Amino acid sequence: MSASATSFLGRLLEIGPREPEAEGERRRWTIALLILAALAILLRWHATAIGPMSDDYMQYGMVAGLFPGEHYVPFDLYAFLRRGPLMIEHVEKGTAPWWSEPELHGTVLRPLSSLMLTIDHLLLPKNPWAWHVHSQLWFGAAIVSFGFCARRLLGRKVAMLAVLLFALEAGVVSPLGWLANRCVLICATFGFLALRVHLSWRRPDPSTPAWVRRHGPLIEGVLMGLCISGGEYGLAIVVYVFAWELLAGGEDGESWGTRAKATLPVLVPTLAYLVVHKAIGYGTLGADVYADPFHSPLGWAKWALIRMPKLVAGAFWSVPAATIHVFRHPAAIWWHDLTVPPRPTADDYHHM
Repeated sequence: MSASATSFLGRLLEIGPREPEAEGERRRWTIALLILAALAILLRWHATAIGPMSDDYMQYGMVAGLFPGEHYVPFDLYAFLRRGPLMIEHVEKGTAPWWSEPELHGTVLRPLSSLMLTIDHLLLPKNPWAWHVHSQLWFGAAIVSFGFCARRLLGRKVAMLAVLLFALEAGVVSPLGWLANRCVLICATFGFLALRVHLSWRRPDPSTPAWVRRHGPLIEGVLMGLCISGGEYGLAIVVYVFAWELLAGGEDGESWGTRAKATLPVLVPTLAYLVVHKAIGYGTLGADVYADPFHSPLGWAKWALIRMPKLVAGAFWSVPAATIHVFRHPAAIWWHDLTVPPRPTADDYHHM
Protein backbone atom coordinates (compact mmCIF):
# COMPACT_ATOMS: atom_id res chain seq x y z
CA MET A 1 0.00 0.00 0.00
CA SER A 2 1.40 3.41 -0.95
CA ALA A 3 2.17 6.07 1.63
CA SER A 4 -0.62 8.31 0.32
CA ALA A 5 -3.18 5.50 0.53
CA THR A 6 -2.03 4.65 4.04
CA SER A 7 -2.31 8.30 5.06
CA PHE A 8 -5.83 8.54 3.60
CA LEU A 9 -6.96 5.39 5.40
CA GLY A 10 -5.45 6.67 8.63
CA ARG A 11 -7.35 9.97 8.35
CA LEU A 12 -10.55 8.07 7.53
CA LEU A 13 -10.24 5.83 10.58
CA GLU A 14 -9.18 8.58 12.95
CA ILE A 15 -11.78 8.36 15.68
CA GLY A 16 -12.44 11.64 17.37
CA PRO A 17 -15.56 12.98 19.06
CA ARG A 18 -18.70 12.01 17.19
CA GLU A 19 -20.21 14.97 15.33
CA PRO A 20 -23.90 15.49 16.18
CA GLU A 21 -26.23 15.13 13.22
CA ALA A 22 -26.64 18.54 11.63
CA GLU A 23 -29.92 19.98 10.38
CA GLY A 24 -30.71 18.45 7.01
CA GLU A 25 -28.04 15.79 7.34
CA ARG A 26 -30.54 13.02 8.00
CA ARG A 27 -32.07 13.44 4.53
CA ARG A 28 -28.68 13.31 2.79
CA TRP A 29 -27.61 10.36 4.92
CA THR A 30 -30.82 8.50 4.07
CA ILE A 31 -30.30 9.06 0.34
CA ALA A 32 -26.70 7.83 0.61
CA LEU A 33 -27.85 4.71 2.48
CA LEU A 34 -30.55 3.97 -0.10
CA ILE A 35 -28.01 4.25 -2.92
CA LEU A 36 -25.56 1.98 -1.11
CA ALA A 37 -28.32 -0.54 -0.35
CA ALA A 38 -29.37 -0.58 -4.02
CA LEU A 39 -25.77 -1.21 -5.10
CA ALA A 40 -25.39 -3.99 -2.52
CA ILE A 41 -28.57 -5.66 -3.77
CA LEU A 42 -27.31 -5.40 -7.34
CA LEU A 43 -24.01 -6.98 -6.28
CA ARG A 44 -25.84 -9.93 -4.67
CA TRP A 45 -28.60 -10.19 -7.30
CA HIS A 46 -27.36 -13.56 -8.55
CA ALA A 47 -28.68 -15.04 -5.29
CA THR A 48 -32.20 -14.74 -6.71
CA ALA A 49 -31.44 -17.68 -9.02
CA ILE A 50 -30.59 -20.13 -6.24
CA GLY A 51 -34.08 -21.51 -5.68
CA PRO A 52 -35.28 -23.33 -2.54
CA MET A 53 -33.08 -25.53 -0.35
CA SER A 54 -33.23 -27.58 2.84
CA ASP A 55 -35.92 -26.20 5.19
CA ASP A 56 -37.55 -24.32 2.31
CA TYR A 57 -38.99 -27.59 1.01
CA MET A 58 -40.45 -28.49 4.40
CA GLN A 59 -42.05 -25.06 4.68
CA TYR A 60 -43.53 -25.49 1.21
CA GLY A 61 -44.98 -28.79 2.42
CA MET A 62 -46.48 -27.06 5.46
CA VAL A 63 -48.23 -24.44 3.33
CA ALA A 64 -49.41 -27.08 0.83
CA GLY A 65 -50.73 -29.37 3.59
CA LEU A 66 -48.25 -32.15 2.78
CA PHE A 67 -46.11 -31.95 5.92
CA PRO A 68 -47.06 -34.04 8.99
CA GLY A 69 -49.02 -31.98 11.50
CA GLU A 70 -51.27 -28.97 11.17
CA HIS A 71 -51.77 -25.30 12.09
CA TYR A 72 -48.42 -24.23 10.61
CA VAL A 73 -49.85 -21.34 8.57
CA PRO A 74 -49.30 -18.44 9.01
CA PHE A 75 -47.15 -18.13 12.16
CA ASP A 76 -45.56 -21.53 12.77
CA LEU A 77 -43.51 -22.50 9.70
CA TYR A 78 -40.43 -23.11 11.85
CA ALA A 79 -41.99 -25.92 13.90
CA PHE A 80 -40.23 -28.68 11.96
CA LEU A 81 -40.25 -31.59 14.41
CA ARG A 82 -42.42 -32.08 17.48
CA ARG A 83 -41.76 -34.97 19.84
CA GLY A 84 -44.52 -37.41 20.68
CA PRO A 85 -46.98 -39.25 18.39
CA LEU A 86 -46.29 -36.86 15.52
CA MET A 87 -42.72 -38.19 15.28
CA ILE A 88 -44.15 -41.56 14.17
CA GLU A 89 -45.85 -39.87 11.23
CA HIS A 90 -42.64 -38.00 10.41
CA VAL A 91 -40.71 -41.27 10.23
CA GLU A 92 -43.42 -42.99 8.19
CA LYS A 93 -43.53 -40.14 5.65
CA GLY A 94 -39.77 -39.74 5.47
CA THR A 95 -39.58 -36.21 6.88
CA ALA A 96 -37.44 -37.64 9.69
CA PRO A 97 -35.01 -40.58 9.37
CA TRP A 98 -36.06 -43.99 10.67
CA TRP A 99 -33.39 -43.92 13.40
CA SER A 100 -34.78 -40.70 14.96
CA GLU A 101 -35.17 -40.63 18.72
CA PRO A 102 -38.84 -40.48 19.82
CA GLU A 103 -37.94 -37.38 21.84
CA LEU A 104 -36.35 -35.55 18.89
CA HIS A 105 -37.74 -32.03 18.98
CA GLY A 106 -36.94 -29.01 16.84
CA THR A 107 -39.22 -25.98 16.91
CA VAL A 108 -38.41 -22.27 16.96
CA LEU A 109 -40.78 -19.38 17.61
CA ARG A 110 -40.39 -16.98 14.66
CA PRO A 111 -43.93 -15.71 13.97
CA LEU A 112 -43.05 -12.61 11.94
CA SER A 113 -40.57 -14.46 9.73
CA SER A 114 -43.11 -17.25 9.30
CA LEU A 115 -45.73 -14.71 8.25
CA MET A 116 -43.38 -13.27 5.62
CA LEU A 117 -42.84 -16.74 4.15
CA THR A 118 -46.57 -17.42 4.19
CA ILE A 119 -47.18 -14.22 2.24
CA ASP A 120 -44.62 -15.42 -0.33
CA HIS A 121 -46.46 -18.69 -0.86
CA LEU A 122 -49.95 -17.19 -0.90
CA LEU A 123 -49.32 -14.14 -3.11
CA LEU A 124 -46.56 -15.58 -5.34
CA PRO A 125 -47.08 -19.36 -5.32
CA LYS A 126 -44.31 -21.59 -6.72
CA ASN A 127 -42.14 -18.58 -7.59
CA PRO A 128 -38.80 -18.95 -5.74
CA TRP A 129 -37.25 -16.13 -7.77
CA ALA A 130 -39.80 -13.66 -6.39
CA TRP A 131 -39.30 -15.02 -2.88
CA HIS A 132 -35.57 -14.35 -3.17
CA VAL A 133 -36.31 -10.81 -4.39
CA HIS A 134 -38.31 -10.40 -1.16
CA SER A 135 -35.19 -11.45 0.79
CA GLN A 136 -33.12 -8.93 -1.17
CA LEU A 137 -35.49 -6.16 -0.06
CA TRP A 138 -34.96 -7.15 3.56
CA PHE A 139 -31.21 -7.11 2.91
CA GLY A 140 -31.49 -3.53 1.69
CA ALA A 141 -33.64 -2.60 4.68
CA ALA A 142 -31.06 -4.10 7.06
CA ILE A 143 -28.30 -2.00 5.45
CA VAL A 144 -30.32 1.22 5.82
CA SER A 145 -31.24 0.31 9.40
CA PHE A 146 -27.62 -0.39 10.28
CA GLY A 147 -26.60 2.88 8.64
CA PHE A 148 -28.94 4.88 10.88
CA CYS A 149 -27.56 3.06 13.91
CA ALA A 150 -23.91 3.49 12.86
CA ARG A 151 -24.29 7.23 12.33
CA ARG A 152 -25.75 7.60 15.82
CA LEU A 153 -22.66 5.89 17.26
CA LEU A 154 -19.85 7.10 14.98
CA GLY A 155 -18.61 10.07 13.03
CA ARG A 156 -19.70 10.48 9.41
CA LYS A 157 -16.66 8.98 7.69
CA VAL A 158 -16.23 6.04 10.03
CA ALA A 159 -19.97 5.35 9.97
CA MET A 160 -20.01 5.21 6.18
CA LEU A 161 -17.04 2.85 6.20
CA ALA A 162 -18.86 0.65 8.71
CA VAL A 163 -21.96 0.55 6.49
CA LEU A 164 -19.83 -0.34 3.48
CA LEU A 165 -18.22 -3.23 5.36
CA PHE A 166 -21.64 -4.39 6.55
CA ALA A 167 -22.98 -4.36 2.98
CA LEU A 168 -20.02 -6.49 1.85
CA GLU A 169 -20.18 -8.87 4.82
CA ALA A 170 -19.86 -12.53 3.79
CA GLY A 171 -22.25 -13.59 6.53
CA VAL A 172 -25.28 -12.43 4.54
CA VAL A 173 -24.69 -15.23 2.03
CA SER A 174 -26.82 -17.60 4.09
CA PRO A 175 -29.95 -15.43 4.57
CA LEU A 176 -29.83 -14.30 0.94
CA GLY A 177 -29.43 -17.77 -0.51
CA TRP A 178 -31.60 -19.65 1.98
CA LEU A 179 -35.20 -18.46 2.17
CA ALA A 180 -35.83 -19.97 5.60
CA ASN A 181 -32.85 -18.00 6.95
CA ARG A 182 -34.37 -14.66 5.91
CA CYS A 183 -35.28 -14.30 9.59
CA VAL A 184 -31.73 -13.03 10.21
CA LEU A 185 -32.34 -9.99 7.99
CA ILE A 186 -35.74 -9.31 9.55
CA CYS A 187 -34.25 -9.37 13.06
CA ALA A 188 -31.37 -7.15 11.96
CA THR A 189 -33.66 -4.57 10.35
CA PHE A 190 -35.85 -3.99 13.38
CA GLY A 191 -33.06 -4.62 15.88
CA PHE A 192 -30.76 -1.90 14.55
CA LEU A 193 -33.69 0.52 14.44
CA ALA A 194 -34.47 -0.30 18.08
CA LEU A 195 -30.84 0.38 19.01
CA ARG A 196 -30.89 3.66 17.06
CA VAL A 197 -34.01 4.82 18.92
CA HIS A 198 -32.47 3.80 22.25
CA LEU A 199 -29.42 5.96 21.58
CA SER A 200 -31.59 8.83 20.35
CA TRP A 201 -33.76 9.16 23.44
CA ARG A 202 -30.93 8.38 25.86
CA ARG A 203 -28.47 10.88 24.29
CA PRO A 204 -30.50 13.16 22.02
CA ASP A 205 -28.79 15.35 19.44
CA PRO A 206 -30.01 18.93 18.93
CA SER A 207 -31.77 17.67 15.78
CA THR A 208 -33.49 14.72 17.50
CA PRO A 209 -37.26 15.12 16.93
CA ALA A 210 -39.36 15.96 19.97
CA TRP A 211 -41.58 12.91 19.42
CA VAL A 212 -38.53 10.63 19.73
CA ARG A 213 -37.48 12.35 22.97
CA ARG A 214 -41.01 11.91 24.41
CA HIS A 215 -41.97 8.49 23.10
CA GLY A 216 -38.55 6.90 22.53
CA PRO A 217 -38.96 4.05 25.06
CA LEU A 218 -42.34 3.06 23.60
CA ILE A 219 -41.05 3.15 20.01
CA GLU A 220 -37.98 1.17 21.03
CA GLY A 221 -40.17 -1.44 22.72
CA VAL A 222 -42.35 -1.86 19.63
CA LEU A 223 -39.31 -2.21 17.37
CA MET A 224 -37.75 -4.72 19.75
CA GLY A 225 -41.01 -6.68 19.77
CA LEU A 226 -40.91 -6.87 15.97
CA CYS A 227 -37.24 -7.81 16.10
CA ILE A 228 -37.65 -10.70 18.54
CA SER A 229 -40.81 -11.91 16.77
CA GLY A 230 -38.59 -12.40 13.74
CA GLY A 231 -36.57 -14.95 15.68
CA GLU A 232 -34.14 -15.61 18.49
CA TYR A 233 -31.42 -13.75 16.58
CA GLY A 234 -32.93 -10.62 18.12
CA LEU A 235 -31.40 -11.56 21.47
CA ALA A 236 -28.14 -10.04 20.22
CA ILE A 237 -29.72 -6.57 20.29
CA VAL A 238 -30.39 -6.92 24.01
CA VAL A 239 -26.67 -7.54 24.52
CA TYR A 240 -25.81 -4.40 22.52
CA VAL A 241 -28.17 -2.26 24.62
CA PHE A 242 -26.83 -3.69 27.88
CA ALA A 243 -23.25 -3.14 26.72
CA TRP A 244 -23.95 0.49 25.83
CA GLU A 245 -25.62 1.17 29.18
CA LEU A 246 -22.75 -0.54 31.00
CA LEU A 247 -19.93 1.24 29.18
CA ALA A 248 -21.41 4.57 28.05
CA GLY A 249 -24.69 5.04 29.88
CA GLY A 250 -23.09 6.72 32.88
CA GLU A 251 -21.25 9.49 31.04
CA ASP A 252 -23.69 12.11 32.38
CA GLY A 253 -23.42 10.82 35.93
CA GLU A 254 -26.60 8.74 35.76
CA SER A 255 -27.10 6.13 38.46
CA TRP A 256 -27.08 2.40 37.89
CA GLY A 257 -30.78 2.36 38.64
CA THR A 258 -31.52 4.84 35.86
CA ARG A 259 -29.41 2.86 33.42
CA ALA A 260 -31.07 -0.42 34.41
CA LYS A 261 -34.50 1.16 33.93
CA ALA A 262 -33.43 2.31 30.46
CA THR A 263 -33.03 -1.33 29.38
CA LEU A 264 -36.71 -2.12 30.02
CA PRO A 265 -37.88 -1.27 26.46
CA VAL A 266 -35.79 -4.14 25.08
CA LEU A 267 -36.00 -6.36 28.14
CA VAL A 268 -39.80 -6.54 28.46
CA PRO A 269 -40.61 -7.83 24.93
CA THR A 270 -37.64 -10.19 25.07
CA LEU A 271 -38.72 -11.72 28.37
CA ALA A 272 -42.27 -12.03 27.03
CA TYR A 273 -40.91 -13.87 23.99
CA LEU A 274 -38.84 -16.24 26.13
CA VAL A 275 -41.77 -17.01 28.45
CA VAL A 276 -44.06 -17.79 25.51
CA HIS A 277 -41.30 -19.78 23.80
CA LYS A 278 -40.96 -22.01 26.85
CA ALA A 279 -44.61 -22.13 27.92
CA ILE A 280 -45.99 -23.49 24.64
CA GLY A 281 -43.26 -26.03 24.06
CA TYR A 282 -40.78 -24.46 21.67
CA GLY A 283 -37.14 -25.46 21.78
CA THR A 284 -34.73 -28.13 20.56
CA LEU A 285 -33.70 -31.54 21.82
CA GLY A 286 -31.56 -34.21 20.18
CA ALA A 287 -30.27 -32.06 17.30
CA ASP A 288 -26.63 -31.25 16.56
CA VAL A 289 -27.38 -27.88 14.95
CA TYR A 290 -29.19 -26.01 17.72
CA ALA A 291 -28.55 -26.01 21.46
CA ASP A 292 -31.38 -25.06 23.82
CA PRO A 293 -30.03 -23.31 26.95
CA PHE A 294 -33.38 -23.72 28.73
CA HIS A 295 -33.66 -27.48 28.25
CA SER A 296 -29.98 -28.41 28.66
CA PRO A 297 -27.94 -25.45 29.95
CA LEU A 298 -24.82 -27.56 30.58
CA GLY A 299 -24.91 -28.91 27.03
CA TRP A 300 -25.38 -25.40 25.69
CA ALA A 301 -22.42 -24.14 27.74
CA LYS A 302 -20.25 -27.00 26.47
CA TRP A 303 -21.07 -26.13 22.87
CA ALA A 304 -20.49 -22.44 23.56
CA LEU A 305 -16.95 -23.19 24.75
CA ILE A 306 -16.27 -24.83 21.39
CA ARG A 307 -18.18 -22.53 19.09
CA MET A 308 -17.33 -19.12 20.50
CA PRO A 309 -13.59 -19.39 19.69
CA LYS A 310 -14.55 -20.53 16.18
CA LEU A 311 -16.77 -17.48 15.73
CA VAL A 312 -14.04 -15.17 17.03
CA ALA A 313 -11.54 -16.74 14.63
CA GLY A 314 -14.00 -16.33 11.78
CA ALA A 315 -14.69 -12.70 12.64
CA PHE A 316 -11.10 -11.52 13.12
CA TRP A 317 -8.95 -13.81 10.99
CA SER A 318 -11.38 -15.13 8.32
CA VAL A 319 -10.85 -18.69 9.52
CA PRO A 320 -14.01 -20.63 8.53
CA ALA A 321 -16.15 -21.12 11.63
CA ALA A 322 -18.05 -24.12 10.23
CA THR A 323 -17.13 -27.10 8.10
CA ILE A 324 -19.55 -26.06 5.38
CA HIS A 325 -17.61 -22.81 4.89
CA VAL A 326 -14.43 -24.81 4.32
CA PHE A 327 -16.05 -26.41 1.27
CA ARG A 328 -17.12 -22.96 0.05
CA HIS A 329 -13.61 -21.58 0.36
CA PRO A 330 -12.00 -20.47 -2.95
CA ALA A 331 -9.19 -22.98 -2.39
CA ALA A 332 -11.72 -25.82 -2.27
CA ILE A 333 -13.29 -24.60 -5.51
CA TRP A 334 -9.85 -24.40 -7.13
CA TRP A 335 -9.04 -27.95 -6.03
CA HIS A 336 -12.37 -29.21 -7.36
CA ASP A 337 -11.79 -27.58 -10.75
CA LEU A 338 -8.27 -29.00 -10.86
CA THR A 339 -9.15 -32.61 -10.01
CA VAL A 340 -12.65 -33.12 -11.43
CA PRO A 341 -13.33 -33.18 -15.20
CA PRO A 342 -15.89 -30.74 -16.68
CA ARG A 343 -18.64 -33.38 -16.91
CA PRO A 344 -17.91 -35.69 -13.98
CA THR A 345 -19.42 -39.10 -13.36
CA ALA A 346 -19.72 -40.88 -10.03
CA ASP A 347 -16.52 -42.81 -10.81
CA ASP A 348 -14.59 -39.56 -11.24
CA TYR A 349 -15.36 -38.57 -7.65
CA HIS A 350 -14.50 -42.05 -6.33
CA HIS A 351 -11.06 -41.88 -7.92
CA MET A 352 -10.16 -38.38 -6.68
